Amino acid sequence: MLKIIFYGAFFVLILVFYVPEINLLIDYEYYEEEVMPPPNNEYALEGQSVFAKHYLITDSFLANDRNDLISAFFTTINSGANGFTFYCAEDYEECFEEVKELTKDAEFLTYFNNFVHPFNNYKTIGVTFDSRGKVRINLTRLYSDEEINILNQKVKQIWDETISDNMSKRQKIKEIHNNILNNSIYDQEKAKAIDEGRTIEGSTSHKAIGPLVDGLAICSGYSDAMSLFLYKMDVTNYRISNEKHVWNFLKLDDEWLHLDLTWNQPMTDNQISLIIETYFLISSQRLKELDSDAHYFDENMFIEAQ
Repeated sequence: MLKIIFYGAFFVLILVFYVPEINLLIDYEYYEEEVMPPPNNEYALEGQSVFAKHYLITDSFLANDRNDLISAFFTTINSGANGFTFYCAEDYEECFEEVKELTKDAEFLTYFNNFVHPFNNYKTIGVTFDSRGKVRINLTRLYSDEEINILNQKVKQIWDETISDNMSKRQKIKEIHNNILNNSIYDQEKAKAIDEGRTIEGSTSHKAIGPLVDGLAICSGYSDAMSLFLYKMDVTNYRISNEKHVWNFLKLDDEWLHLDLTWNQPMTDNQISLIIETYFLISSQRLKELDSDAHYFDENMFIEAQ
């Protein structure tokens, strides 16, 4: 058993990979059966980015190469299913080794959460396979059913109290942005604990329930919360992250723009929270001019932000 603990974008990914003892030189007795895609729940997306469209849209789950493996993982995560089984093609001799390599790349797999609905984000991934080409993915989801119900009710409440039909999408985004920041503060204790490799039992700051219900958030909580409202507005969006930070990225009036609630709520020297608009719907060029230390990203992954 190999266990990897990755502290990225201010949440914890625990990746567990189990490899049974097999002889890779034996003749496999491969399964021969058609594999249907995992059923999508109501939060599954069609593809909000170039990356998602490339790996999400697939109707084949007989893996012939590494891209097929990525598609199987990404499709399972996006679907909301807790598990899925697919198969390696008989002539794909490197399949198991490449499954192992893929699951070792914790940062790459963590990025998948950015491109799916927050409610379909995963917390842990477990992978098993056998000598007949069968690969099983098992997921533990970040949000429980109870949390999803609470958040759906809270989103509706805030929407009904804040948004009117005559507002433009930009105005709606501004109202929700201000509402979230007016009713929550940055959780410095949680951020410090993550930096020190500690956990805080019962903390919700890394999820949308933190800012929307408990009034405390770190960057992943803020970005998840904002994303829920963007989807309610039918605004195409995903989250951008690196090992230090995560923020929102959205398409408005045919332009891709950055929105960072965390950095729009700075703390004064006497620990008073402010609300600013410096990182409110700005271009990638403007983002780079303002800050390149915390807002860097992989342009091969977050293609629209180049």
